[in-house]
Amino acid sequence: MTGYFSISKFAHLCETSRDTLLYYDKINLLKPFLIESNNYRYYTFAQYDTYLLIDSLKQVGTPLTKIRELLEERTAPHLLSLMNETEKNLETQIQKLTERKKVLTREKEEITNALKNRDSCQIVQLKECPIITYEYPIGSDISFSHALLKINHLIKEKELLTNYSPGCYGFFSQYQETEKGFVTYAGIYANVLTSSFHTTIRKKGSYIVLYTYTDFTDEVDIFKKVFAYAKIQKRTLGESYYQETLGCEFTKDGNSLYLSKYMFSVQ
Repeated sequence: MTGYFSISKFAHLCETSRDTLLYYDKINLLKPFLIESNNYRYYTFAQYDTYLLIDSLKQVGTPLTKIRELLEERTAPHLLSLMNETEKNLETQIQKLTERKKVLTREKEEITNALKNRDSCQIVQLKECPIITYEYPIGSDISFSHALLKINHLIKEKELLTNYSPGCYGFFSQYQETEKGFVTYAGIYANVLTSSFHTTIRKKGSYIVLYTYTDFTDEVDIFKKVFAYAKIQKRTLGESYYQETLGCEFTKDGNSLYLSKYMFSVQ
């Protein structure tokens, strides 16, 4: 048929799929110029420009419903208004992606340091860090799971950008060891990266930092190692300690372990 494209040829011209065109037809976004009695669909070259507009707006996140409204009216002011709205949405997305990149960069740096200095205690000067906390005694998987649900709800409610995985915090004045090799924590926390909202501050100062793989049943031994190091260095333990999990659960020597960062304030 002269001057018309079959649906397959039009899909090839638009570098899309036949299924996409059928879907656009179904939702009244881009209907064929002609549908014959045998149900063959045909498009015109003029519709190619319409497809390009749909595709360009879709690529920048414009909802198909908004694009359909534009095509129903087909006025330049409407297109300009939609472009302004899309531009604002893009700026918001770019800001969020930039913030997520900061999280990714921080996590990469931490994992790099962990692999480089694993199982080696070091005294490090840490900067002040805003954190969000949920106070709940933790000494088992069950209590940790409960605290994790609570703090995740708080993070979502406040729309906070935090590090990937919440950690635990404790105070040496409340320190206890459990029968299963766990140590007790006062609660759960997450580093707040790009928000003014936080519940407390991890104080700046000197900390003994230890990166290690653990399943958390050997935390008593981890703490004893740090205590011995502090004694050798003639440093007095401060008031608090922190644990952060880096990445996810890893396979190490056939075991499922977590790469963790432990921080102990010292004087």
